[in-house]
Amino acid sequence: MNLMINYKEYTTYKQQYGIPVTIAKKCIDLATESKNIQLIGFHFHGSYIEYPVIYALAAQKLLRLADYARSRGAKIEAVDLGGGFPFEYGNHAFYDLAEMGKSFVRKFNKILEKYNFQNIRLIFEPGKYIVGNAGIALIKVVSKKYLGKRKLAVTDGSTYCMLPDPLVYRQYYDILPATKLTQPRIRTFDICGCTCDYIDKIGTGRKMPRLQEGDLLAVMDCGAYSIAMASNFNNLKRPPIIMVRENGELKLVRRRDRYSEMFAPELDVLKIAEPNELKNLYNLLRGNCNQVQKELDPLKLEEKV
Repeated sequence: MNLMINYKEYTTYKQQYGIPVTIAKKCIDLATESKNIQLIGFHFHGSYIEYPVIYALAAQKLLRLADYARSRGAKIEAVDLGGGFPFEYGNHAFYDLAEMGKSFVRKFNKILEKYNFQNIRLIFEPGKYIVGNAGIALIKVVSKKYLGKRKLAVTDGSTYCMLPDPLVYRQYYDILPATKLTQPRIRTFDICGCTCDYIDKIGTGRKMPRLQEGDLLAVMDCGAYSIAMASNFNNLKRPPIIMVRENGELKLVRRRDRYSEMFAPELDVLKIAEPNELKNLYNLLRGNCNQVQKELDPLKLEEKV
């Protein structure tokens, strides 16, 4: 459900998903009049809500619709306030979830009383809040460049094949000098990807030690959308994923891409160019031509006679 909410810079008016609240009652009527649909709840996607008050605004509108649906005979069991609790990348702080929960529950209970709902399930979808810090990307410095006063560290990683968030969302990731953690950070680098695209920057203006080829950098808290949004731009292989267990054991949970998989759609189409297949096609054509010639030869003899 798109509840058409505006609050500060947050808005759902630009969101393409969800039934607009302006036609919600018509949709409820269609659902409750249908023999094949059982309306049991309402869902608000929300999409990365940075202000807790938005949840209360959404709950108010959803329960108002739930009350209308109940008047049409629907048995509403749940409301889903969607998700994506914001993850605190870098120094960007939002709100304490425990405090937010206490405040919201009080408001939600008042709304339930207003519409006389006794038993209704409340659903949240934490999203990247619970997986953001589950991923750490290791990238290796392959070269350094100096462009005037700017220092670039070119790595074997990329915002395309493994860390798209800085490119898509302008996401900030903390980047640590994994092999030089104890050394003073006295240089400022732009941490660059390995592609031909100048916007392939994993981080800009980052304080680092004196970096050398072969140094490893750790990109922190990239466990949310990194692999899900990654691509094979520039024919780059998406990296493997290794799970580290609490006891230190390692397990490969996603292997690195293979070129055979990346190029399979093209190779499947072009496989007619395989030498043996071309030879078979040539032989088939030659055989058919010979057969046609044999059938024409008697006609030519008759014409000569």
